[in-house]
Amino acid sequence: MSFEFAENERVLCYHHNMIYEAKVLKLELREGNENPDDNGPFYFIHYKGWKARWDEWVSEKRVMKFNDENINKQNTLQRVSTADLQGSPAIDSTKKRKAALNTYDFLYAKKPRKPRKSTVNQRIELKLKYSENMERLIMLDWERSSSSKTQVLPLPRPISVAKIISNYLDVKFNIFTLTPFLLPLEMNELKKTVKEIMLGLVFYFNNALENILYQYEKSQYLNILKMYPGIKMCDIYGAEHLVRLLVVLPKYIANSPLDSDSVEALEFHLSDLLK
Repeated sequence: MSFEFAENERVLCYHHNMIYEAKVLKLELREGNENPDDNGPFYFIHYKGWKARWDEWVSEKRVMKFNDENINKQNTLQRVSTADLQGSPAIDSTKKRKAALNTYDFLYAKKPRKPRKSTVNQRIELKLKYSENMERLIMLDWERSSSSKTQVLPLPRPISVAKIISNYLDVKFNIFTLTPFLLPLEMNELKKTVKEIMLGLVFYFNNALENILYQYEKSQYLNILKMYPGIKMCDIYGAEHLVRLLVVLPKYIANSPLDSDSVEALEFHLSDLLK
């Protein structure tokens, strides 16, 4: 069996839901393994721009020629993906699953924990990345709250928090489907992880909303409760209040029981949502 790619060749390589530029460092022909996916040509890959600790062995089906056609595929995935490309290209799956479960428990707490004082050693920072559109939304929200002529937003919002999260999940699931080398079990785990965190965020939003309302919004909130009995606030409020929650969320996270892996998972997915 021959190798399609050579040592030191510039290539493109799939990793999870994205395609990265990479370089072939070593070649290895594997035979005799019970699982047929573990046999055949394998390549030790270095991802361009990443430290050597992310180098890994990959099967030939994950590697592509560096040509215009495949670069177009890479660009297409980048356009449809909201993945955080500033993060590492690989995260240990066991840690990721554990982190997702810890995050799930935090978000689904019956009452959101209020921030409390802590020592520097206890502090775990959640650093979210905002797109220009999100930063503009934050600024408009601040200007509206500090204006002498404060006006509440008309409710319900045209696109609710629930709809935003639903659309995001649809996009992510489509991206997973576009990733050709994902096994069904791995794809289901990815979907489950993202869904748990996003639905947990919706649940947390419903519980925390009253805490992030400005004083002049509270009478409107009470009226909404009367007008829409039994309707969840994620179906009434929209992006403005979701972003406001995410702005203050790091203060809650800093003193939460979440470990660094859980905060990293939450940071990754929320920054992804904010793009």
